[in-house]
Amino acid sequence: MDNTPRLGTLIVTRETLDRTRKVHLPWKADYFRHSIAKIRQLAGIDENVKFIGHPARR
Repeated sequence: MDNTPRLGTLIVTRETLDRTRKVHLPWKADYFRHSIAKIRQLAGIDENVKFIGHPARR
């Protein structure tokens, strides 16, 4: 991630600027869900596998 350009305060944002707001908006949940399903399918990962983020524990 260090080599990726920072487009906003969120990690997962759209690649293109919003036409009216001129900022990189976050992905909508439905688009994100479909994109991850496609990536999981192409990678051969079982569809029952879930990716759930948890805050780091200290």
